[in-house]
Amino acid sequence: MFNSIDCNFKILSVLKLSWDQQLAFVNPRPYHALSLRIKGDATFTSGGENYHVKTNDFIYVPRGCGYTLHSTKSETVMVIHFDVIGADFTEITTFTPVNPSIFVELFEKMHKTWNTRGAGYEYKLSSYFYNILANIEDQKTYLRW
Repeated sequence: MFNSIDCNFKILSVLKLSWDQQLAFVNPRPYHALSLRIKGDATFTSGGENYHVKTNDFIYVPRGCGYTLHSTKSETVMVIHFDVIGADFTEITTFTPVNPSIFVELFEKMHKTWNTRGAGYEYKLSSYFYNILANIEDQKTYLRW
């Protein structure tokens, strides 16, 4: 997903969000977002392209990318907002993991760390985030990019 080894990531927030069926218009934002659908089914539309995601799917939305979100049922999503330093990624990407439980556990740990913000929390967040990226790379042979 992030093909540059010369970049760094700064975590801005880690959220767990829920909503009912909806149609939402999201303006371009100054940060990147990586979300994991814990439950749901939605279609993102941006630049004339549609991106369908369902339970256990990831979607990466780069900074500066506005989109329309159409949810067909209630959803729970975990999302990481972040900056990228040293590279710029510009394409929306979806991903269906083979073993989603690994990612759910890492997202939950990130969310708890973000909310408690104990000593060294920034390092823990970075560790979990890089672990998510490493696990994505491990499962790449099974991905639909």
